[in-house]
Amino acid sequence: GGPSAPCTDTALICIKFPRITAVPTVTGDTAHFSHLIISECAVHALPAKAFKAFPGVSDLLVEESNVTTVDKDAFVGLAQVVRLVLTDNLISVLHKDTFKPLKYTLQFLLIRQNSLSQLHPETFLGLSQLVILDLGLNQLTQLPTGIFADQYNMLTLEIDGNPLK
Repeated sequence: GGPSAPCTDTALICIKFPRITAVPTVTGDTAHFSHLIISECAVHALPAKAFKAFPGVSDLLVEESNVTTVDKDAFVGLAQVVRLVLTDNLISVLHKDTFKPLKYTLQFLLIRQNSLSQLHPETFLGLSQLVILDLGLNQLTQLPTGIFADQYNMLTLEIDGNPLK
């Protein structure tokens, strides 16, 4: 098991817990958690099925936690995530299938202020519900042709603060 953290009726909240170095685990029924917030912790990696204990989460925030790696299967088991916030971390690479488990529900994807220097053309493939995508303040020098080919519902794309050519 991982570290423990405070809970409310619908949320597991970990803010400013530098000793939390992994996604927390919770004993008992976790289906009622709709929010998981990990902020200002020391979670350096999101391994495969990192959030399997929280199948009902619709709002997932992992921000300012020094995350450097996100396994391609980190979000496997999450079928209800609407908002995913990975801002202000140190993520430099995303596998093309990272967000596939979220393809039917994800509407808001914020990956602002990380270290992404390139994206695979299929990174966002199938995310047909995506409305807002924030890739600002990364190290992107180009966006692959067709990377947003099936984002028919996207209203906002933030790419400010990237050294795009």
